[in-house]
Amino acid sequence: MGCTAQVWVMASLDDLGRMRFAADSDSEITKGFCSCLISVLDGALPDEVLEVKPEDFGDLNVVGLPGRANSRVNTWHNVLISMQKRTKALIAEGEGRTPAEPFPSLVIGVDGIQAKGSYAEAQVSYHGLS
Repeated sequence: MGCTAQVWVMASLDDLGRMRFAADSDSEITKGFCSCLISVLDGALPDEVLEVKPEDFGDLNVVGLPGRANSRVNTWHNVLISMQKRTKALIAEGEGRTPAEPFPSLVIGVDGIQAKGSYAEAQVSYHGLS
């Protein structure tokens, strides 16, 4: 969302209860951004992943201050948020619960378009699809 590149993020919990992440992108620079985030968060405990804030990457010049490319800021932010959402979903799954917020998506069926997640709901509302 808000990024010019496509990014695919995978997450799992290993046998020690640590997060394992992998990512791919159709953009080489975005792959590099993902590699940086993965190098920081892969192997972290779930709570450690959830404690990270976008501002924590301020020294890397990517938190959205003036003069920074917005699509690059969106990449860092969205990949981090995606990693955290997947972490929350794995925690919920391990506790036998469903994730609190679905991943944003539009489900197209015979009855029309159904939005899942706050971003998808905003898109449906904005584009008059509901």
